[in-house]
Amino acid sequence: MKTLIRLYIFVVFVIVSLNAFGMDFSIEDVRSIGMGGALRSSAYSTSAVLLNPGGISMAKLYHIDALYMYEHPFESHLVGASVVDSITSMVGVGIGYFYRKIRRSDVEMQVHDARLGISIPIANILGIGITGKYIYSDNEMKIDEDIQKPPYGRELNNFSLDAGLQLKLGKYLGLGVVGYNLTNIDTPVAPLSLGVSASGAFSSFLISADALLDWSSYGRLAVKVMGGMEYFLAGHFPLRIGYSYNDGRKAHSVSGGIGFISKTASIEAGISGDVNEPIGEEKDIRFIVSIKYFLY
Repeated sequence: MKTLIRLYIFVVFVIVSLNAFGMDFSIEDVRSIGMGGALRSSAYSTSAVLLNPGGISMAKLYHIDALYMYEHPFESHLVGASVVDSITSMVGVGIGYFYRKIRRSDVEMQVHDARLGISIPIANILGIGITGKYIYSDNEMKIDEDIQKPPYGRELNNFSLDAGLQLKLGKYLGLGVVGYNLTNIDTPVAPLSLGVSASGAFSSFLISADALLDWSSYGRLAVKVMGGMEYFLAGHFPLRIGYSYNDGRKAHSVSGGIGFISKTASIEAGISGDVNEPIGEEKDIRFIVSIKYFLY
């Protein structure tokens, strides 16, 4: 009986710890982070692999991307690579692999995320796509010695699915809707969530506003609202700013990004950080850098 009680306490602890860990496990690309987490209605190229599979086929291109992201205070390091090909056939294809390592006093975690997305364009105004994902997580929580010694591990070994669409409304406006982890693994590592987005593109400006409904990360329905702007200076230098509010963490965040884009390659960087101290947490700061090669 005591063993069952201890096992129950451990399971509850792990779930609560992940929810209260305070970390946003979402993987965003360098453009999105610089724009406050927005972009689901204007994600194309390798951004679409992470944000909205409907955008994979919305632009004719063949891009290869590599990224690195560091997150403080969670001592999280993430590396990843992705490829998008919407040239070879009518069906756009995107693949990606991402590895995250977290190591601090109370938790050690490794997360592997491999994904394959496909998208079909309809009349050059609508893109519909799905992304299949394999997620493996090996977690080791360090908790009270009376409950467990040595520390136990907890594995996540699941497949999941994202589905989304992007719609162009005339020359300037765009809409996006995307569901994440629709198999409902029910874990903050791969939360069941719904994103909606609207954007406007005007000459060298892009403005995007997004909302994300999250059912898995905080033990209740939490809403994150995001907004950002991108401006291309001299046609080669993207400048980005953004803001977000995460209801789950009670955190206000600001962000920015810069880069250089040529005809064949780009290098870009972004940073985001909390401006207030979330309840029971330290301020979260993310830094990301991305190098992209354009085959077409």
